[in-house]
Amino acid sequence: MYCIARGVVVAGALVGAFGFGLGSSACGDSGSPAADTGADVGADTADTTSVGPQRLMCPQPGPLPFTVGATALDTEGAQYLIDNYPRVKDSGADYLGVPGGVGAVTTQGLDDPLGDGGVQPIVGRMARSPSELGLAGDPIIGEWVSVWRPEDDGGWTQVGRARTDDDGQYAFELAGAERFGAGSHALFGVLEGAGSCVEHGTFLWPAGTPVVVTDIDGTLTLDDNELLYEIADGSHVPLAKTAAAELVNAWRAKGYQIVYLTARPHVFRAETRAWLAAQGYPSGPIITANELVLGDAAATYKTRWVRWVKDSLGWDIVAAYGNADSDIAAYEAAAIPKAQTFIIGPEAGASGTVAIADDDYTSHIATYVAAQPDAE
Repeated sequence: MYCIARGVVVAGALVGAFGFGLGSSACGDSGSPAADTGADVGADTADTTSVGPQRLMCPQPGPLPFTVGATALDTEGAQYLIDNYPRVKDSGADYLGVPGGVGAVTTQGLDDPLGDGGVQPIVGRMARSPSELGLAGDPIIGEWVSVWRPEDDGGWTQVGRARTDDDGQYAFELAGAERFGAGSHALFGVLEGAGSCVEHGTFLWPAGTPVVVTDIDGTLTLDDNELLYEIADGSHVPLAKTAAAELVNAWRAKGYQIVYLTARPHVFRAETRAWLAAQGYPSGPIITANELVLGDAAATYKTRWVRWVKDSLGWDIVAAYGNADSDIAAYEAAAIPKAQTFIIGPEAGASGTVAIADDDYTSHIATYVAAQPDAE
């Protein structure tokens, strides 16, 4: 496996389809987490005039505010993909953890142990596909990727640089004083020769943090068919449930953190992150699967992640939203109370859950969310 020390990939091969195990690393480094620095994940635009953490608008950020080592692609294969495959399939994993404690990266396998917080992984993949092949992603192989951290003073720090492997992947770890402290932070992986980028989120919230967990397809989008349309057509913009973005923003305005838990695979992270941002959803970790999962497999995957969030990280899930049997099963298996499990669509109210009527969150926001206390 990769031994990754302070932003430098040393040797080996990744474990699993898109990620690596988070057990103790032979080259891990202990130390105090860094102060709370880095751009708040999910900010709408880059403010290049005021002092404070900046951000890149991925995937095409325009002129970079820092100098990278490569100004052109090195391989003909990569250049061919960039020139001929218009669909950006870059995926930047998110890291969820407790400050100074355990954490999970969204690419890890369901049987992998959580990390102990000694390192904070950064895992990504660079790929492209034709517009009509949403679940494909031809890897960009052997090209330089650097990962950049925005600082409070408006500057940028490079935290790692390596060539992509034979699956287009790259991996680094933040260790010791390089680690983020409590808060929500952004890092940016830059495919140097193409000038494109992908965002990574690091979310370090204390145990007891009140969070809202929500599915995406058929819960925030109009129905599950919207995903199928987008898979087949990269230009398709999924329609949304009535007042879905207003629902999530109403919770966030009260101080609750948001966790997006979807059965979409990692190869669909670029589209997912872009849609959430364009629709005005607040920032939060986006948990995707190692492959597209349906039915019982989706329930198993979601159960593991809800248990990790609730039991391992100790975050307080105050509301859980979904639309499918797999959502109901996962929330029940993780002991989320039925009175806090809200289901929309044809399964609304099934198995004792709370029904969201008429595919519309407007009344629920006014009668339920508005009545909830502000998060402490």
